[in-house]
Amino acid sequence: PPLLLAICLLLTVGMVTLYSASNQSFDRMETKLFNIGVAFAVMWLVANTPVTQMLRLAMPAYLVALALLVAVALFGDVRNGARRWLDLGVISLQPSELMRIALPLALAWYFDRYESTLRLHNFAIAAALFVLPVLLILRQPDLGTALLIASSGCYVLFLAGLPWKVIFALGAAAIAGLPLAWSLMHDYQRTRVMILLDPSQDPLGAGYHTIQSTIAVGSGGWFGKGWLEGTQTHLDFLPERTTDFIFAVYSEEFGLLGNVILLLLFLLVIGRGLMITVNAPSVFTRLVAGSVTMTFATYAFVNMGMVSGILPVVGVPLPLISYGGTALVSAFFGFGLLMSISTNRKLIKSWAKPGATAVIEHGANPGLVSHWTKVALEAIGEGILKKGTKREREDLIEQHLADSNYPKLAQATGVKVIHVSERDTQISSKPKEVGEFVNTWSVAGFHEEGTSPAEMGWGTHERRLPDEAQVHRFGPGTQICLGKMGMDTWVRSWIPSGEINGMVIRHGEAFTISDSLTVYDGENPIYRPTVHYAYLPCDAAIASLIEMKMNGYELPRKIRIMNDDIISGSDELGVLLMGHDLTGWWVGSRLSIQETRRLAPGQNATTLQVAASLLGAMFWMIKNPTQGVKVPDQLPHKEVLSVANPYLGEIISERTDWTPLKNRVEPFAKFGKPRPADEDKWLFETFLLV
Repeated sequence: PPLLLAICLLLTVGMVTLYSASNQSFDRMETKLFNIGVAFAVMWLVANTPVTQMLRLAMPAYLVALALLVAVALFGDVRNGARRWLDLGVISLQPSELMRIALPLALAWYFDRYESTLRLHNFAIAAALFVLPVLLILRQPDLGTALLIASSGCYVLFLAGLPWKVIFALGAAAIAGLPLAWSLMHDYQRTRVMILLDPSQDPLGAGYHTIQSTIAVGSGGWFGKGWLEGTQTHLDFLPERTTDFIFAVYSEEFGLLGNVILLLLFLLVIGRGLMITVNAPSVFTRLVAGSVTMTFATYAFVNMGMVSGILPVVGVPLPLISYGGTALVSAFFGFGLLMSISTNRKLIKSWAKPGATAVIEHGANPGLVSHWTKVALEAIGEGILKKGTKREREDLIEQHLADSNYPKLAQATGVKVIHVSERDTQISSKPKEVGEFVNTWSVAGFHEEGTSPAEMGWGTHERRLPDEAQVHRFGPGTQICLGKMGMDTWVRSWIPSGEINGMVIRHGEAFTISDSLTVYDGENPIYRPTVHYAYLPCDAAIASLIEMKMNGYELPRKIRIMNDDIISGSDELGVLLMGHDLTGWWVGSRLSIQETRRLAPGQNATTLQVAASLLGAMFWMIKNPTQGVKVPDQLPHKEVLSVANPYLGEIISERTDWTPLKNRVEPFAKFGKPRPADEDKWLFETFLLV
């Protein structure tokens, strides 16, 4: 409501001023009202568009605006010596105004996509995105609009975190390049700059606009000459008085007091926009809101400065006040973006309100492994304290243990990698048949996860992304996916029974654990471990996978889940936390088939681990029925494990000195590559086999 109120008041001021500036022409008023109607329709449409949809449309909108700029260069109408407009019959379109909105959207999309891996070269690519449209606008020529659109791109770069040293270097380069820029300017552009210093050099030519507008502004005095009483306006001294110089009309008729009120209305819009920016829930929305707001402020400042004689004359309208449809619609498009972002923030905020309890994905993994991660972190913290370390670090670890601050505890103890490591050794009395897929749990689920891209939470200690890796465009920004299937991606890992080679199967705990353990400095992640699954299924399932791969990854019609036919084996599942002072620590369950049948006849070891976890979560939900939506990482681990542990067989919490460099044998695929250095042992590429 505050934003909409300020917009309506500014539109009212604009209509009143336009009536006087147009010599009481109803034609201009009717056109302006029509444009306002279109603008409100656009704003309503954009305000009711989900932010996720905007994210998807950002780059297409940029490409359309860029294509229209190219069309202007080829087919545009020439007006007053400049080719800036496209005549579409019913309306005339100024594509540079559309680029004012499309450019920030595209840049925000780009930075949102690469947020978790942002480097200096990303800023260079983003800069290239706005150099092309700016060059096309300069060609029209329209120096003022080009500079303003370039400023909107610069706002996005700044808000995205462009390093200060780069900003200072670019500023110095810009100052050094001023002579070159001066030589490339058109004669009339150089004249405008020189006239700014002394308009009386050419009072009837290049200085005419500035002289007449400053006379109008100054003659308004404290309270103005009154509505429809402006002499500069009605004696036709003011040029372009309905568009670029409408502020001079307003100043003459309403004076300094009117200007103060107008500035307060603009500040109300800008302040509201900045408030929405600060509270925006994502990188994309923060960058879009900030750029839209600051670009609106820049347009207002440049127009008022031009009319007041403190800036050169450029073709920039006063937002919401000047006559003109394209500028008005693009401004309202920006307001619609702000309203949509504000609505999205309120919606996300409402999710925090308690409701009926619902726990998402609470099996063995995801589920138990999140609780075991906390147990392991506590054990590591206590182990480091017992071993001894610097006093300041001891104080930090003790504090984080006392506060149950697991992200800071993981950071302070130095955990870099977390494997959800599992080895299933259950064996059936019935051999696997050819053309049959055998597993100890859902075959369809295993097929879906195994043939999906390998995914993981990506740690801040990692130096570079794996080959063909992609960063997810949506979500918390903690995860990546690889360019190959999980069943074809193998890593070295460890369980108490020994070393294993496991598959990096896509699993939810890799994302929730990495997200819950991320430490932020403001909005910038400064610590996060790499988290992924390392799964070695039972022998029958491995044989099934190999056969399925030979048949083009198609699931065979005949499937079987091992249960009563299991004659031996166990499921060893847990979390392996590595990279800290104690090297490695594993916490989890070793559940044999014999113990499983004693505890719950009719189950196998894999399914009982899941059932035990479900039981623990259900007990907590019954005791806490109005906690809203939760993930396993948000539940009290000791309370859940106290219910689940009696059904999990042997609970193991064990330190290990295993690293991916121990007992390492280089396969032929890596022949000729040097052995990884010791300081690189916790990098994902060191664990990776294929």
